Order: sequence, then C-alpha cells, then structure tokens
Amino acid sequence: MLKSDLIVEELALDYGIETKSKYESIDVSKIVLDEANSKKYHKDAGIYYTLTTDCFVNINKKKYDDLVKAFSNVIKEFLDMYNVKKEDPVFVVGLGNSDVTPDSLGPKVIDMLLVTSHLKRMNQLEEGMQNVLALAPGVMSQTGLETVDIVSNISSTVKPKLVIVIDALASRSLNRLNKTIQLNNTSIAPGAGIGNFRKKFDKNTLGTNIVAIGVPTVVDIRSVLSEALNSFTTDLPDTLPFSFEDETMQFMVTPKEIDQNIIDISSVIADGLNLAFHNLFQ
Repeated sequence: MLKSDLIVEELALDYGIETKSKYESIDVSKIVLDEANSKKYHKDAGIYYTLTTDCFVNINKKKYDDLVKAFSNVIKEFLDMYNVKKEDPVFVVGLGNSDVTPDSLGPKVIDMLLVTSHLKRMNQLEEGMQNVLALAPGVMSQTGLETVDIVSNISSTVKPKLVIVIDALASRSLNRLNKTIQLNNTSIAPGAGIGNFRKKFDKNTLGTNIVAIGVPTVVDIRSVLSEALNSFTTDLPDTLPFSFEDETMQFMVTPKEIDQNIIDISSVIADGLNLAFHNLFQ
C-alpha cells in the first residue's frame, strides 16, 4: 500500500464531491464529505481544503503572498464556523521533531507564531488580537508519552474554543512535495503517512473543535519508483522486491532544499495564522 496523508490522493476526485477554484495564483480544492461518503471512502466526515502552489520551488514573492492570504481566508472560515471570538482561547499545537528537518514544520511554526494568552491574563491584550496559546510537545521518542494525551490534558485545563494542529505529512507524488497545504476540520493522525500510527487528534480526543494543517515534506521511495515506472509494463514489486517485501524497511525521500523549504512553509503558515487571528496584521 503506497502511503499518503492527502485526501486529494486518497480519493480519485472523480466523485463529484470536489469544488475547484482559484485565489489569485493559488489553486484551491474544497471537498465536503458527508456521513455517507465518509463511510464509503473511509475518511472522517468534514471539510477538506487543499491549497496548491509552486512558490517554494519557483521562488515568487507574489505567489508567496497569495498563498498566505488564501491560507488565512480558510482559517477565517473555520473561525467563523465555530463562532470563535477574539477573547476565546485558540490553542495552536506544532507536532513533530524539531531535530529532524522534514518533521520540524510544526515546531518551527510555533516559533514564528504571535502568542497572546499571557497578555490576556494580564489584561494587556489589545483590541482585535486573538487570545492564542501554543505548544510544540515533541514526539513520543522524546517524551515517552502519546502526544495527543499531552495536548488533551492541557486542553482540558485551558478549555480552548478551537485547537489547531500542524504537522508534516507524506505524499504519494513528488509533484505535491512542499507544494500543497491541506486543511481540514476533522482529524490528523501523526505518523500515519509513514506507517507510524499514533493516537489520532480529533474532537473526541481533544474535547473541542479541531482544525488540522499539514504539508507533505516526504515521499515513500515506493511511490517515487511507482511514479517513475508507471509507463512501463513491468511489475514493480517483481523488479524491486527489496522495497516491497519488507514493510519494516522504509525509505523516505525529501528534497535537498528541505531546510529552506521548511523555513518558507513555516513562515507562510505562521503569517497566515497571524493574519487570521490579529487585526493589526490586516
């Protein structure tokens, strides 16, 4: 089974459930899964957005700014959907391992985010600024704890109106690597795209509404080989048995520019969140 965290890859998108549009230079896909389609395609029911751009590959300031604005617009839609007021706490969680570059997206976003919950507690929060708290909880190999347990316990204490979870994802296609941002209001399962399943973040585990944000930063080598050889009639498992016979043998591919890619993508997500949260960024 070739691995992917992206709904646009899991579904063939020929089911009449996708709406395509553009925001300036950004391609926008919106998929709404009702309960029937959720069971049919084995995906959680809810709203899924996919923003696509090549601005991190072909450096372009306008496309970069367009992506920040398009991303911010989707976040604002979810804030409005859940009637999040400026005084309501929003808990932003950056998943991943800051010591592993392709997995460091979440922690890097947290580093760039404008947090304000402490100002709210001191009655110094300016009008038009969202009440934001944030955490980069690390990974299980660093803490020995299920990350969702850490976050859910904090959430039960601070009682946020919304939890926003950010994580690096896996794609099936090199064409989507560092070019796609996926947002949904359903769930996110850390490590699922590379077969390292951890407890899922969703409304049930967190006790409140969730928005999940992810960017594919790695591709399984099997997906790369399949994509490269799909025009040949040869059977890939027969040609390269080492990559298919042992499921524990995993090779993940990421671009050599991943260091800069992660910085740029983190900046887009942080800037987009700040733009959605705080009026002073308008």
